[in-house]
Amino acid sequence: VIPLVAIMFSYFFIVQAIFAHEKAMRDQAKKMNVSNLRQNQDANAQTAEVRIAKVAMTNVALWFICWTPYATITVIGLFGNQNLITPLLSILPALLAKSASTYNPIVYAISHPKFRLALQKDMPWFCIHENDDKSSGDSKSMVSNETVSKE
Repeated sequence: VIPLVAIMFSYFFIVQAIFAHEKAMRDQAKKMNVSNLRQNQDANAQTAEVRIAKVAMTNVALWFICWTPYATITVIGLFGNQNLITPLLSILPALLAKSASTYNPIVYAISHPKFRLALQKDMPWFCIHENDDKSSGDSKSMVSNETVSKE
């Protein structure tokens, strides 16, 4: 219970900080009389806060799914009928729990648009349908030829 609370607590504040940053960006855009500070954001694209909240919830859920069988077997071993626990029944939840650390990088990678574009390009049979426009990139500002020629 304590690790789950610690993880949920941490992800809550990560998501809260991102929401505050996005709100500050929107407020700054209003002060500058522009619709958005990001040049490459599509109007229909999900906001960063929604994407990161989904990733955080997915990571917490995966962690919970991976560690719950191990915790259940441990509690049964401590307080329940220990004859129910066979060697196979004890090793499978342990392996699932140990594999939990491999899922976070996978979730973060799959949630990134550029990674999905690379997967779509290299492995078209994965059925990933990511748009190949500039809106899927990072929020870096771009320099046009017109701006360069004025200098």
